[in-house]
Amino acid sequence: MASVDFSNNFPSRKRRSGICFLLLVTSIILFLYICYILILLQPLLDFVYIGAAVGISFHIVFMLFILSFYQCVTTDPGRVPSKWGFRVGDESKRRRYCKVCQVWKPDRTHHCSECARCVLNMDHHCPWINNCVGFYNRKFFIQLLIYAQFSLVFIFFQGTLFLIEQYVSFWPYNHEIDPTPLGRSIEAFKVFIVIAMLIITTPLLLALFPFSRLHIGFVVRNITTIESLSPQSPEYGRYDLGPERNIQQAFGYNPLHWFCPFNNRSSRPAGDGVRWPVRCPEIDIELGQFAAYKTTENTNHISLNTYHQQGQSFSPYGGSNSIYHQI
Repeated sequence: MASVDFSNNFPSRKRRSGICFLLLVTSIILFLYICYILILLQPLLDFVYIGAAVGISFHIVFMLFILSFYQCVTTDPGRVPSKWGFRVGDESKRRRYCKVCQVWKPDRTHHCSECARCVLNMDHHCPWINNCVGFYNRKFFIQLLIYAQFSLVFIFFQGTLFLIEQYVSFWPYNHEIDPTPLGRSIEAFKVFIVIAMLIITTPLLLALFPFSRLHIGFVVRNITTIESLSPQSPEYGRYDLGPERNIQQAFGYNPLHWFCPFNNRSSRPAGDGVRWPVRCPEIDIELGQFAAYKTTENTNHISLNTYHQQGQSFSPYGGSNSIYHQI
């Protein structure tokens, strides 16, 4: 998978601010991780089995989060192929042209002013990853939201338990436990750090839960954030092929790889990001005609099929009662 080319002629001010914000996000992640290990996880290591279970579980989730974050930042969300444009038998009646990039835009492609280029299946530009969420990294973005929540849950619950334990054990302060001023200062510093961690994690958790739920719903219905802003548009919902095929277009064909932040042959998004299967294109439905793309998994070949109803129930996606012929 190609990486994002940061050498492009991005607007310098936007590029600098985006990189600075990305460095801030990385610093926050590093701060939370170091403080979690030194303050929250270390005391649990005295209890071998509990400490090992919590430590291993956290690091599995955290490593998946880091890998997802890295993939979101470095993976190119998708570019318009060179020399792409009209072709013989093109089913679209009109094409949109980007005057900035000077390219014809495929369906679901939009121009990002932050990245200064057109992005395939653009969902939105995310400042947290300093990159667009598009065709090739949408899977990683959903994984990032999920694994970030799990990592923050570890920090939130262990931080809360730490503060409760500190309150019960040291308030009012028992000088027999640690009579030295240094000991009291260290404990006070730990409490201060944990409070700072909770101040960061609590609003993030409250924001991430509905946000991830929203975006998972978008994937299941095969719409993007941009498309959701225009529910009255003819484009809204026309790419909804059912939950399974919708998820495959973002996560790939193999369900075992849906949770892995890697791209291989069976886990890369289905399709090419340029040509899209449609549920109900602009065809006279009253005549009983439906059109849908038939996608071949191994070759990513896409052909247009027309289905005709013949006085009986049928599914345009196949079945014993469906009749179709290729154009």
